[in-house]
Formats: sequence, C-alpha cells, structure tokens
Amino acid sequence: MKTFIKIYFLPGAGGNFLSRCINLLDDTYGWCDGKTVPKTLEEKYNLLTYKKVEHGKNWWQFENLITNYQHIQPHWDIGPNSNALEIMHPTDDNFNNIITVGKNDRLVQVYIDCTNIWDWVILNGWKKGSFKTEFKWTLMGEEIQKNPSVYKFKLASMINSYEKFLPEFTKLAMFIDRKVTPAIEIALHKLYDEWYETTVHGDTLKNMRNAYADTMKKISNDFERNIK
Repeated sequence: MKTFIKIYFLPGAGGNFLSRCINLLDDTYGWCDGKTVPKTLEEKYNLLTYKKVEHGKNWWQFENLITNYQHIQPHWDIGPNSNALEIMHPTDDNFNNIITVGKNDRLVQVYIDCTNIWDWVILNGWKKGSFKTEFKWTLMGEEIQKNPSVYKFKLASMINSYEKFLPEFTKLAMFIDRKVTPAIEIALHKLYDEWYETTVHGDTLKNMRNAYADTMKKISNDFERNIK
C-alpha cells in the first residue's frame, strides 16, 4: 500500500520545514534536486539541510533550490510500501481535488494548527518574505481544521523547542506507519536546529511583537471584516 501525504499550511506556519522532516523517514519521497530523487538518509539530509541558507538573502531563492519529485516522475511511480508527500496552502481546489490514488492506497491529509500563535506565523512570514494576507486561505484553513479526517499537527510544539517537537513528530510518523530510528533522529535534530535559527524567536520575537503591535491589530481587524 502506498501512502500519499498532503500538508496544508498558511504562509509562515512551517509547512516547508515539516515536509523536510517527513521526507527524512524511510521510503518517503517528496523533495528532489530536479534531476534525481534522494533515497538514503544521507542523500536526503544533504538535499534538505538549512546550511545552504544565506542569512539576509532571499528566502524564496533558498526554498526553490529543491522541487517536488513529481516534477521529474509520476506521483504514483514509487515503491509499493512507500510514502509520497506534497505541500500546499489551503484552498478549495487544493483540498477537494485529490491526487489520484489506487483503491488499495491511503491518503493522509495534514493541517498545521496555528491556534493561539497566529502572531508568530505573521512575524515569521514577514521575516522570510512569505506572509500574505489571504483571507480565503485562512477561512479554508479553519474549515480543514474542523474536518475530523484531517490530521492536525500543532505548530506550538514545533516552535518552542526540539524536546517538544520530537514527541509530536514521532506521533505523526507512527500515523503514517514510520518510525523515527536513532539515525533519523540524529538527522532530524540537526535539521530542526538549523531551521530554528532561521525563525523569529527569543528577544527578536519579543521586540517584533512590540514593534508591529499596531500592524498586527490592523490585520486582525481586516480579517474580522472579511469573514463577516
């Protein structure tokens, strides 16, 4: 049985990072360099590492160094017991137009739950130039989050510490029938530490929350007007 994993997230909510972590798991494919699909843990880590980030440079340029494996082969062209993943922002088309899966295959839909940390999503998105005030995406995200068949991954566990992230990620790995082996855990920890340094955290987060308080309030008010 093949498992097809779709990750939905709002810009700035760490969806790209979560997909890189999932990609480290055994027989799981998502990202490639546009020529070959990495298969070993070493090959995957070398492709997905955040060491390639040039601080202060274009974040989009870094993320575009890799592409989904479906750009070089059909999405179903993986092993019989493999996982395939892709990421996307929440829209009606993305959620309802499901990729084709065989009758004996499994579809797993994951949504990154931003409950009570929406400000972090905005500030992190601003830092990386990826935040967009897409009210329709937010509304669709809320609808996806209410769907009982969708797996919810708590962003709060991701942004606080690796110690809180690991148990939440391990549960997700088990849900897709994978284990976080000792070797994978080492690579996962390295990837987390690299990613965390690219995020808004610590004193920088506190300062940005204070500096952009008025702007954040305006975005919140605009959102309230657009959902009525």
